[in-house]
Amino acid sequence: MSDESDIPAVMPAEQARQCEAWQMPELEPVGELVQLGGKPKRRSIPESHRKPVDPFAGPMTASKAQAIQEQAYQEGLELGRQAGMQQAEAEINQMKAQINHLMGQMIHPLQQQQQELELALVHLSAGMARALIKNLPQVDEQAMLGIARQALAELPEGSENIRIMVHPNDVDLLTSAAQAQGENWQIIADPSLVSGGCMIRSQHSFVDFTLDTRFQLMLEDMLGQKLGAGHTEGPA
Repeated sequence: MSDESDIPAVMPAEQARQCEAWQMPELEPVGELVQLGGKPKRRSIPESHRKPVDPFAGPMTASKAQAIQEQAYQEGLELGRQAGMQQAEAEINQMKAQINHLMGQMIHPLQQQQQELELALVHLSAGMARALIKNLPQVDEQAMLGIARQALAELPEGSENIRIMVHPNDVDLLTSAAQAQGENWQIIADPSLVSGGCMIRSQHSFVDFTLDTRFQLMLEDMLGQKLGAGHTEGPA
């Protein structure tokens, strides 16, 4: 070994020109050699060792701040869109329910008005029919005989003290027809009655077989059949 005193403190210029420059090799954080002597060393890093790149890592810059703001805006916009769709769907369902309720309230009065109109038309027709009948020519004997027998059939069996009341113009017709059939009825004139009808009285019973009452019964039967058919058919 040479003594330290043999090493010159200053290298001569001739020797310095013969020396090569030495460059410190670059190292990865884990200490792997990347470049040596100015020549890059090729190597491959396994996929499992690679870390995901965070675009927002490193110092905050204006472009990064804008990117973060844009990403937050897009995420908020998507969340708002989903919440808005759900709220809109709920409002639409509520509006549908309200419309169905209003339609039901509208249909019911229309049905009721239709029934009232039908009833009014029936009563109008009945009034017109009664007015026409009152002005018809006098009924014949056979018609009055049939009317009286129908009324008598409504009395309870074994009725006593039976009296048949008819319009004065119908007394002779009914008396003649009854005698021809061997009937011994007590026939009484009643000016308050309309020709073509009668009333029957017995000791304990009363039968109204006047034109007005017969028409009323007929109309109630017609109206009952009409309304019953409407309920059976239901809405179209």
